[in-house]
Amino acid sequence: MAAAPNPAKENPSPAMAAALPDWMMLERFVFCRESLLDSEAAPFIKADGTSSHGGSFSVAFLVLQPPGISRLYLQWPGGPKDGSQCVLVAAHRNLVLFRLTPDPVITRKAPFVDYRQDHFICGAQFSTSQRSLLLRKIPKCDQPALVDWRDGEKVTMPRSFDLNPVSILCRGDEEFALAQLNLRRSNDEWGKIEAELCVLRSKVSNRLHEWKSEKWLPIQYEGHERSDLDNWRTDRVVPFNKFLCWVNYGGGGILFCEVFKQKPDIFYLRLPIIGPRLHQCSLRFQEASRAVGVTKGSMGCDELRFVDVSL
Repeated sequence: MAAAPNPAKENPSPAMAAALPDWMMLERFVFCRESLLDSEAAPFIKADGTSSHGGSFSVAFLVLQPPGISRLYLQWPGGPKDGSQCVLVAAHRNLVLFRLTPDPVITRKAPFVDYRQDHFICGAQFSTSQRSLLLRKIPKCDQPALVDWRDGEKVTMPRSFDLNPVSILCRGDEEFALAQLNLRRSNDEWGKIEAELCVLRSKVSNRLHEWKSEKWLPIQYEGHERSDLDNWRTDRVVPFNKFLCWVNYGGGGILFCEVFKQKPDIFYLRLPIIGPRLHQCSLRFQEASRAVGVTKGSMGCDELRFVDVSL
């Protein structure tokens, strides 16, 4: 969590405040501050929320025209402390997904310390007279994660979104999907690599959201690409057209999944990396030399680009 800079140095002109940009460059860190500026004094769009432990907080956007960098601010009385944090998870089109981990609560039952993860989506709303910030809490995922098979029985555990990234994909102004993709070896003699998709498909206007787990989804890949999936680790999730793309920089590949489709097809694309690392180094090192992102092509259509810099 980074400290907030001096707001007097970052406020844009009133003309810039009057018109929000069609797109923005969003800072990856969430900035904490003791108080938020009034929306009339600066181009802040503000909303109030409550964590699962009952703590109140406020979020606000400082929106700047590119190449200025827009920021998400958090007003969190008494926080963050040891064990608590706020992380910007993902963004697509008009929605941002962030995770708030409140102060842990001591319980009488194992594991005795409750580190609750609260996920929220937020996005700008407009009317003829004002701007506001939509803030919706996403319910805790009640779908257990499949860990292994033992003697023909499933071994599961409560699902966490720390180890495997969850991301967001928007379709139009209303629909959105949150999804986490896990790879598992099927419980048959061939041991094929298949996928489990934990997904929430909903609309911004809905108050009730439901998670679903779609298991044993086939993955389309070539036989010689099997080792890529055996050593799979998700480093980044990139929204691209109708797909969420799970990217592995170390092994060098992308899993494409059309998450709005029921029982979606999933296919694998190996990236053109010389000497992929099966024993993967840290993500920080990989991000210094490799990146997958979406750009506008020469025909005006979105294109998925991969950059690999040899060091």
